[in-house]
Amino acid sequence: MRLEVTFQDARHAEWALWQLATHAEALAPQWLRASLRDRATTIATRYGAPA
Repeated sequence: MRLEVTFQDARHAEWALWQLATHAEALAPQWLRASLRDRATTIATRYGAPA
């Protein structure tokens, strides 16, 4: 299913998509995809296996 949604602002968009975790994927805009990727990478690095 594809939906086009509108958010109040960038912060709201990031928060809403993050809450959906793996149940949704942002296809656009690119800045939102990059923001979600960067946040996920930071969390994965923090909680990854110790070196």
